[in-house]
Parts: sequence; C-alpha cells; structure tokens
Amino acid sequence: MTLPADETDAASDSPAPAGAGPEAPSRVLGVARALPPFVVLAVGVAILTRDGGFDPETWYPAALLCLGLAVVMAYVGVAPPDGVAATATAVLAGYVVLTFLSVLWADVDDVAWQGANLTLLYAIVFSCTSLGRLTALQTAALVTAFGGGIALVGVWTVARGAFGDADPADAILYAGRLSEPTGYPNATAAVFAIGLWAMLGVALQADLPRGLRAAALGLAGVLAGLNLLCQSRGSVFTLPAVIILFLVLAHRRGLAAGLLAVVGAVTAAAAPVLLDVFPAATAQARRDTLADSFVVLLAMGGILAAAGLALPRLDRLPSPAPAARRRLRLVGVLVALAVVAGALALGSPGSRLSAGWDSFKNGDVPQGTSRFVGLGSNRYDFWRVGLEEFREHPVVGIGVDNFSVPYLERRRSLEQPLYPHSLWVRVASQTGVVGSMLLVVFFALAAFVALRRRPGLPRSLVGGLLTGAGAWLAHAQVDWLWEMPALGFAAFALLGLAVGVGSPRRATQHARGRRRLAPITGIALALIAAVSFGVPWLGARYESRAVSLWSSDPAEAVAFARRAATIDPVRDDPLVLAGAMHSRLHEYGKMRDDFAQALGRNPFNWYAELELAVAYSALGRPADARRHARRAAELNPRDPIVRRTRAALERGDHVDPASVDRAIVLSDPT
Repeated sequence: MTLPADETDAASDSPAPAGAGPEAPSRVLGVARALPPFVVLAVGVAILTRDGGFDPETWYPAALLCLGLAVVMAYVGVAPPDGVAATATAVLAGYVVLTFLSVLWADVDDVAWQGANLTLLYAIVFSCTSLGRLTALQTAALVTAFGGGIALVGVWTVARGAFGDADPADAILYAGRLSEPTGYPNATAAVFAIGLWAMLGVALQADLPRGLRAAALGLAGVLAGLNLLCQSRGSVFTLPAVIILFLVLAHRRGLAAGLLAVVGAVTAAAAPVLLDVFPAATAQARRDTLADSFVVLLAMGGILAAAGLALPRLDRLPSPAPAARRRLRLVGVLVALAVVAGALALGSPGSRLSAGWDSFKNGDVPQGTSRFVGLGSNRYDFWRVGLEEFREHPVVGIGVDNFSVPYLERRRSLEQPLYPHSLWVRVASQTGVVGSMLLVVFFALAAFVALRRRPGLPRSLVGGLLTGAGAWLAHAQVDWLWEMPALGFAAFALLGLAVGVGSPRRATQHARGRRRLAPITGIALALIAAVSFGVPWLGARYESRAVSLWSSDPAEAVAFARRAATIDPVRDDPLVLAGAMHSRLHEYGKMRDDFAQALGRNPFNWYAELELAVAYSALGRPADARRHARRAAELNPRDPIVRRTRAALERGDHVDPASVDRAIVLSDPT
C-alpha cells in the first residue's frame, strides 16, 4: 500500500526504476528522519517509569539528550520551518525567553530558573518532533509504539500490585487509586488519556495498515481501563470537551463516533471490576481486585484489537447523504435534550450545582465507594491566591513557579502546594498577560499548521494527535500537569508530530543561508542551554549522593551537600540539607551558618528561618531566636509547628531541635 506523499517528496519517496538505485538512500533518509522523534518518544516513556520524571535528577539528563538531538538535527541539513510554522516556533521561543527573564524579578530565582528550564525542554521536544517531517505511516508507527509503551508500563504496574509481595496501598495505589508510575493519580490518569486519543487517531486513519490500526484500537481499550483505575475527577470532568474536540477534528465523524461508542461500551462493561479497587479495605482485597483488573485490561485490549481488524470494511461504507446527516444531527440533538430532561427529573439542578460549588469552594473531601462523588479539594483557595497575584502583577507576573511564597502568606487551607494546580492560573500569575498571549498564540498557530490543507494530510491521525495534546491541555487547567515532565513531554511531542507529519521538506536558498549562520548562533545557544541544564543536574546528583551517604557516613554526606551548593550557586536546597544534617549531629554553630547562607540565597524560605531560630535557641541567643521565629511566622502564618515554636520562644522556653524536626517530618507539609 502506498501512502499519499507531499509534493516535494513525491520523487524521493516513490519506487525508483530498476537499476536507478535511489530507493535504498530514500529508505535510509526515512529512517534518519524518524530516528530523532523515536528517541524523544522513547525518552518520554523512560522518564514516565521514574515518577513521571518529576525529580530533576531524572528529567535533566533527558533534557540534555534531547538538546543533543536538536543539535544533530540542525547540522544534518533539516530544513527550518516555513511561514506559519516558523512563526509558531518563534512564539514558543519567545515564551521560553520570557520564562528565563522572569528569574530577574522572581522572589525565588532558583525555582524560576528550574521552571524556565522545563519550558525550554518542552520547546526542544516540540522542535525535534515537528522538524522530522515524517510520513503518515512513520508517524502512526511511532505513535503506536509510544502508546504501546505507555500501556505496557501501566499494565506492568497493575501486575506488580496484583502479584507482588508488597501491599498495593504502599506500592502502586494512593487512597485506593492507581498512582504509579508517576506517583500522582491525576497525572497518571492524564498520561493514559494522552495515549488513548492518539491511539484512536491511528485507528481512525483509513490508509494505514490494518494490523497497525487494530493494535492501536486495542491499546486504546487498555489505556481507557488504566485511566479509569486512577479515578481522576479532572480527567472525567474534562472528558466531554475532549470528546467534542475529537469529533470536530475527525475526518469521518460517524465512524469516529462509532469508535468512541465501542470503546465506551467495553470500558463501561469493565468498570464494575476496575472501580472495585478503590473501596478495597485490606491488602489481600486490593491484590485480588487488582488481579481481576489485570485480566480485564488484557481482555479489553484483545476484544478491541479483534474488533479493529474490521475497520477496513467500515472504511468502505458510503458516507451518509446530506439528508441523512441532517437526520443524524437531529437525533443527536434529541438525545442531548433527553439527557438534560433526565437530569432535571432526578432533582433540582440548581441545588445540585450549589452543593457541588460549596463542596469545591470549601474543600470537602468526598466519601463513598467512588472518587467521583464530590468536588472537594483546596483548588479554589489555590486559584484565589494565584488570581490575586495576577491582579497585582498583570504584565509579566511574579516569576515562573513562584507560587508557594504568596500562597503560604495568604492561604486559608493547611496545604502547602508548590503549584497553583491550574495551567491558566500558573501562566497568568507567573508570566502575566505577555506570557499568556504568547502561549495561547503558540497553541493556536501550531493547531492551524497541523490542520491546514496540504497534499496527503492524514486528517484523522492529526486529529488524534491534537486531541491527545488537547486532553493534556484541558486537564492541566484544573491540575498541576505542566510541572510533571513526562506529561509535558508527551503532549508537546504529539503536537510536534501533528505539525510535522506530511509537511513539505524544502531546503530553499534562504534556508541554506541561515544554516551557514548556525555555527555561530547555534553553538552558542546550545552551550548556554547545556550549562543551564547541566549545572542544576550536577547539583541534584550531589544532593542525592549526600542523602544516600547519611546513614553510613554523615561527615561525607555533609561534604557532598556542601559541594552541591558550590556547583549550583543559586539553589538553597543543598544548604538547607547541610543545615538539617548538622542539626542531627548537634553541631548548632554549623547548622546556623548553613541556614543563614540558605537565607542569603532565598530570603523567603520559612523553613530556613524556623531552623535558624531553633539553632539560635540551642546556642543560647534567645533574642535572635525570637527574631527569626517571627519572620518564619510572617512567611508561613498558618503552620502549626511555626506557631508553636514561636510561642515557646516568646515565653523564653528552650526549644529542642530534634523535637521540631520530628514534628515537621510527621506533618509532611509538602
């Protein structure tokens, strides 16, 4: 089967006459073009298996690898994007520059630097996948392998909980919900949803091999079941919007709706077994329900893969006539009206909405046999503070990832989140109107480039890729998904593949001229990016080494923490770690020095202020102890440990450093 090719590649991708010889070079070129996107997707799956790449020690090496791929692509003759695609890339680059500039006005500059590095990583991932300019078959094969990798990780995780020795509540579950491989149920659900929509796009694309489409549909079933195991309300509540997006972008909406109905029916049939994991009360019950879920997931994949073998027959069905399409739309409207009428018959929608809003606003925790019975969380409070910061700093915001400082000062809850749990609140409050406009324009231009008409456009495949990225974007509006590298990796990779699939691969004279300038500008930018990634990575490695050595060689552990502070001259974490170690060693003079240096790097670190107060108390300097305790209370006024410690110092009591440390560990404020 020959796939449609774009005009500029028709000669190079078509079979050559006997003896002409270009066929082998063309295949080599195709493999070479597919290699960087393949490596990017493989890296995405790899960091997914390590807590979603949340630890900087995990995602910084991935960033350096992707940076190396981008450099290689730039110097092997990949043509730069043209027209709107180039504009989209430039707008994303502008947003990256703004995030780095925000370090200048952020309260905590090392946190802003790390957030800017993560944004740079996403831009590199987008570039590596969009500039590959793959054919539809290459893209579909890569995406299916990516979806298969995600599904394999998920199924293996369930099997580990079902058949392993550890209690699943400790190994893979959080409050009855599947949390691994990311460690956060909502993020885990989101990564399965991203893969699910991409797989449906592959299954719907008519001119792909039947086996590939069947495999994609089977993987979609597995991913749908895994998503349900996470019981993520954000994933469910954004589902209607994502379904509408998929149907709008699909080439044949009738067949797309049919696929959704089949996957939905199989998932609904499996739901009673999958939802049984949540209320399981004992370790054995959790293992049993997970074992049942493991079997059900495999069955879902097998049933849908077998059904996918019939997709080519459905492709040959004629499209409905205009009159029939109008009747189908009418039926859809009537069904929607029936659903609304049924909801009204069940009770007052006003009272239900009011109860839901009260639950959301007050943070009421849902109780019952399912996670979906309530809206309780502290997101309302997170968003309130974030929007207050936007009103006070509307132009360029407060600096990337600098949410925790104002939240601790203004919070009404007892949570201490690092992020506002919403992408739109994050972007508005931390990069202001300028950053918000840049990011919105980028996503709009990228979608336009992906959907614009061109020869051989695989519309259903592109629709699935965009819907996968859209599912992440929708869910990210109500959760902290941007900050989970594996998810951003997946979303920007799918968006890049959607932009690049089947795009023209021209190398104009102007483009070649720009490549001649690359040795100057390209090498300089690559070196700057490598340093920006490499320095905090090395610091994080030394910190990790210090923690691992603590129980066996405390002196060497402290030395590694100090080296981490020397390597990374911005972050205060290594000094905080060294200070905590000196506290355990009862070396209160050194403890004081470490925490004082940490405050020199980050004067908004309430924990360093509290520990400095404790150190001065142990050193017999009560006035200094009270001064730092008051500052800790200003930075974190609702924290019970801060309040108790300050009260004790104000009374003139001696504060035991070990008791304060134990209280902080037990409270687990993060």
